[in-house]
Amino acid sequence: IFGDAAVTGKSTSSDITEGKHTHLVEQFYRLAHPDQIEQFNAVFKNMNASEADLQEARELLTDSGAVDAIRTTITQFADKAQAELDQITMNDHIRAAFTKLIQLATARAK
Repeated sequence: IFGDAAVTGKSTSSDITEGKHTHLVEQFYRLAHPDQIEQFNAVFKNMNASEADLQEARELLTDSGAVDAIRTTITQFADKAQAELDQITMNDHIRAAFTKLIQLATARAK
């Protein structure tokens, strides 16, 4: 939704226009005000949404606090994964590779 399609290889609008109930969308519905939900629903599952409509939907996702909630969840899971990794005895090179994997899995290009 927020990435660069040329970098991610994925459409930035399809999750919205196809009405995919991603974790981000679920957080939006949990956190948004009724008027934000009404505005979002006008674009969600709307295959004819304009780029301006899609940008408004992105702003609603951000303004509702859903994007920040997802970022917090990602950070919490990454921290937990690292803490678990730190408890395992292993070669330093292997540990570094797993640490890099955690970083790659939780950092997205925009």
